[in-house]
Amino acid sequence: MKRYKILSLIICVIIGVALVSCGSDSSNEKPTIDEYGVCIDQEVDLGLPSGKIWAGWNIGATSPEEYGDYFSWGETQPKANYTFDSYMHTEYSPQTYNHDYVNIGCEISATKYDAAQYMWGSDWRMPTKTELEELVYECTWEDFEYKGVKGFLITGPNEVSMFLPAAGVKEMDLNWSVNFDASSLQYDGESGDYWCSTRSENYNGEAYKLRISRRGLPEVAKYNRTRGIPIRPIKRIPVNESCVGEEVDLGLPSGTKWASWNVGATAPHEYGTCYAWGEIEEKNGAYTWDTYKYYENVNDTLQRCMDIGENISGTEYDVARQKWGNGWRMPTKDEFDELCKECKWNWTQRNWINGYEVVGPNGNSIFLPVTFADGDMGAYSSASSAEDERSRWVCAFSGLYRISKIGSYLRYFPCSIRSVKTSEK
Repeated sequence: MKRYKILSLIICVIIGVALVSCGSDSSNEKPTIDEYGVCIDQEVDLGLPSGKIWAGWNIGATSPEEYGDYFSWGETQPKANYTFDSYMHTEYSPQTYNHDYVNIGCEISATKYDAAQYMWGSDWRMPTKTELEELVYECTWEDFEYKGVKGFLITGPNEVSMFLPAAGVKEMDLNWSVNFDASSLQYDGESGDYWCSTRSENYNGEAYKLRISRRGLPEVAKYNRTRGIPIRPIKRIPVNESCVGEEVDLGLPSGTKWASWNVGATAPHEYGTCYAWGEIEEKNGAYTWDTYKYYENVNDTLQRCMDIGENISGTEYDVARQKWGNGWRMPTKDEFDELCKECKWNWTQRNWINGYEVVGPNGNSIFLPVTFADGDMGAYSSASSAEDERSRWVCAFSGLYRISKIGSYLRYFPCSIRSVKTSEK
């Protein structure tokens, strides 16, 4: 058997760092392990740093070795054919005189487009790209045959293992000129693909998947949304008070305390949830002026942003206050200015997620992960409106150019939120 251990020097450096997981369901029950060394429970705790719990089998299956059902990305039911014409998330575009992919969101985990949630209920969801990467890099992968089915044995840091079958893919038969079959199962027993919930950052027609092959290492790669591939769900951890970040005192002159992770996240390296300015709920679809809650038509030729205040920190429009409460709020432009000027910004990685370690005057630090799946750029919204009434101030950064600065972004554009608390005097 071939045995793969995917590690790097940076992993060796950070592997011993304790990461805070939030809301995970700790249990003293021992996993059920069969004679092959495979956990056969529906919930499998691999001992991952994030504390995430994986399903023991695919959607549509009842045991680890079964392939289960196949889905196009963003669809919640299996089907007979997997082609562009049969894909439900397309629409006619008068600009191109053709049908184009519908933007159903950059992240569909736990939304109405999530097949895991639809098929298994609200306790389960599709994994994100970050969660697939954690599975790849934190676990040992072994080419394995389980009950006559070829695939991979995935062993976590706690030595518990789950099985992932090489279930292939359903797509148009490569020999379509002779035998057109858009439901043809190909490559099963040799390789397999598994959807995650994260769409490609630069092409609406692709999303990320886990690619496993008996001829190489597992990887996270992009794939056409129309293809039919399985889904291995992950246990959903509701975002509640137990998922509120910790206060971090950076020693700033103002005494402002910054949160240890983003709103919607459960650990410092997670992206969290992105919001349009002044909105307190994530969208399932596109972020545009047409979908922005505080944009109105004055008449047939004039549109404008509604006046919700020049500083929404601590108001009803403040998503940090609404989600976390207890004195948490969105930072103002001045507070981001202080963070940029008073702290050292070091480009680094946590759990293979790029971002900046922001080190305060007293040596304490916070980690700001990138907010776009390209792995290079981040955008964090402030509570302050910009001079242009259609924009707000944002702290933006780039790993490529090693810069962080305050700039203005249009209000409808989705940004991450890093909460703050004012020092009590």
